[in-house]
Amino acid sequence: MQLTLTWILRKKYHTGFNLIFSYAGRKDDEEKAIKLWCYNYEEFASLIDYLGYESIPQEVIVDLYRKALNRAGENCNKLDIIYETAPDFVLDAIDDNMLLQHLTALSGCDMSNQVVKILLGRQFDTDEEKAALNIISHIKK
Repeated sequence: MQLTLTWILRKKYHTGFNLIFSYAGRKDDEEKAIKLWCYNYEEFASLIDYLGYESIPQEVIVDLYRKALNRAGENCNKLDIIYETAPDFVLDAIDDNMLLQHLTALSGCDMSNQVVKILLGRQFDTDEEKAALNIISHIKK
């Protein structure tokens, strides 16, 4: 089996990590033997460790998040998705100026719509409050 790591923005609401096992010898990307999804890096790292695979270097994960942040720009609807489950080591690698810019952009999102979150559930909405708290807790100055 071939092991593949992908980090994606899933269904526009959450980031996550896929661990994909492909059938041996198969070249097509469509048919997977097993596909495991984790909502956050900590769960993914535990899964990798449990399965006996070498951990993904933190620099690789930081680079994935930096690229996603660059693509998101100042769009609060993309930033909240990225920051809601970003690991501490990723947040520590982002400079304060960028964190403050993103916090300002994130403040443009509606953080008061708790009824929708309760009715739709976690899988169909983001947690802007958690994203904002993650940013605030990692500002170094």
